[in-house]
Amino acid sequence: MIQTLADLAQARIRECAPQAVEDFRRSVRPIYAAEGEDYVHLEHVGSCLLLEIDGRRILSTAAHIADWLTKNWKLCVLGLVGTHPIGIVGRVRATVPPMGIRQWDHLDCAFWEVPGEAVAAFGPVEFLGAPRLSKNRAPVAGRAYTAFGFPVCRNEDSIDAAGSISVRMSMYTGGLVDVPPTLAEKLPMSGQEHLLLNFSEEAETIGGESIATFDPVGLSGGALIDLGDFCDMMVIIASEGVRSEDPPRCRTGREMSGLGSSRTRNFRWFWSMMRRAA
Repeated sequence: MIQTLADLAQARIRECAPQAVEDFRRSVRPIYAAEGEDYVHLEHVGSCLLLEIDGRRILSTAAHIADWLTKNWKLCVLGLVGTHPIGIVGRVRATVPPMGIRQWDHLDCAFWEVPGEAVAAFGPVEFLGAPRLSKNRAPVAGRAYTAFGFPVCRNEDSIDAAGSISVRMSMYTGGLVDVPPTLAEKLPMSGQEHLLLNFSEEAETIGGESIATFDPVGLSGGALIDLGDFCDMMVIIASEGVRSEDPPRCRTGREMSGLGSSRTRNFRWFWSMMRRAA
């Protein structure tokens, strides 16, 4: 059987993407909102990334996820299997939306310093340090990226009658597109703080079967993994993470509100990336 370079690149991406997700999955956790004083009645709202910065344990998510705290709701994060929901209490720092309109906030980032007593409650998670984060110094042309987290559409019924929570992580792999000058001017933005991931309505599983792409709402706050250079080939793979060994670098991620929906044929998705000085 003769394979082209494109075939080999696609096969390699199918191999690398789930491996990378598995390697980082202990650092990407789901976030739930709870109405009332307890954490019994939960609603899945998004994802978060666990970081270690200057010796401090940081939970990074999207600011529009943190906004649930201003709606008389509480937020909690799930650790690994066997743990209980961990309340996000105390000060949560978030970017300030222009004129109070979150959809105009094109950075859309929030951070919570995890108290020392709460760290153990996560279970054996990994707070990612600087060596595990991309500094975005490599040219993005020809590189493949995997976004992953916990979409709402696949976690709406994650809590059973007994109160047990079974979450479903999902991933999407694709190439980047340039920020159109007209869009950059409209937002406004330079494109230096964002990556524009091409997110199509149709995708393929790891096995190559064609499927409808899941709605990305809820991946907000999750991770974006730089898989490396794949011969300038745009490949789209959507599935769930499986096994892994050798990890690429990770970036913080978030969804950009108002730039498309799953009803469009080919919509695009912005992700925050680590600043060059980070």
